[in-house]
Amino acid sequence: MFTKKLTFYWAVIGLLAVGVSPLAFAAGTTAGDTVSNTATVSYQVGGVDQADVDSNEATFTVDRVIRMTLDQNDSPVLTVPGATAIVTSYTLTNTSNDILDFSLSAANVTTGTSTGFGADSIDGAAVAVYVDNGDGVFNAADDTSTSVDNLDEDGTATIFVVLNVPSTAIDGDILGVLLGATALDSDGSVLSETSGANTAGIDTVFGDLSGAVDSNGDAQITVYGAYEVGSATLSVAKSSTVISDPFNGTTDPKSIPGAVIEYCIVVENSGSTDADTVEVNDPLPTETTYVAGSVMTGTGAACDSSATDTGFGSTSGTPVDTVTASFGTVTSTSAVWVSFQVILN
Repeated sequence: MFTKKLTFYWAVIGLLAVGVSPLAFAAGTTAGDTVSNTATVSYQVGGVDQADVDSNEATFTVDRVIRMTLDQNDSPVLTVPGATAIVTSYTLTNTSNDILDFSLSAANVTTGTSTGFGADSIDGAAVAVYVDNGDGVFNAADDTSTSVDNLDEDGTATIFVVLNVPSTAIDGDILGVLLGATALDSDGSVLSETSGANTAGIDTVFGDLSGAVDSNGDAQITVYGAYEVGSATLSVAKSSTVISDPFNGTTDPKSIPGAVIEYCIVVENSGSTDADTVEVNDPLPTETTYVAGSVMTGTGAACDSSATDTGFGSTSGTPVDTVTASFGTVTSTSAVWVSFQVILN
């Protein structure tokens, strides 16, 4: 009775390893590599080992799968109205099994679009895209490239989107941007997916997943980024109160010549950001005369007559014609006030 034992030896076990998912997005075996293996049959005749029999060598060429990832690194970036050259950064990873170029595009998104960081409410100005030169810091003088060239398998590139914030932006505004990367051949030419049956050469398969607005298998990837505006929102309220008059004193005084009038100015910051170098300037009405040493300042949403005389007051000639009070920083959701007195001429 004859017994046969069939054993196959594979030269490239790694290619058949269980548990390697195509969605892991590692580059894998390089496109264009040749994979070869030979099967060997061992057997016995009458219990005696016979010479192994080898198969022919089976060979195939590794095809190319196009895929990539694009991740935002720091959105939303906090900014202020009127700021220039504000940067968001992104990481592009070539998870294809071939060296690729990538063309880049960056643009404002339509107002109302959900960016994942809030709905877009205002457009940025002078939106531009740059490729980092390798130091991880945006510098317009050094980061001059606007496309990624010869990105290795599993290689990464840092992308910067830069814009100016309109001075009309208000506290809480979201400036959404859309960054896109399109894969190109390593010579910069447009990629074409191989149609039909597998060929003996290097075929191309678009295996990329969809991004923010692109689709599966289109050789491109898109991602949203965002800038969030934080601003001081100042409101100023001014009131006047009759303190005394020459006839009634402080009992039910009236606004007659000779009356002492006290002005109260309250500055409130309801925004999410501190206001710096805050200064109140109040030109006096020509019908009044400033009461020397009457300027007082304090914190809170109402003037306090018990506050200490600050000695504030600037002059432009004599007598005082403009009252000035400097507060430095008025923090978010806080208020300050200044009061002073005049005599009605």
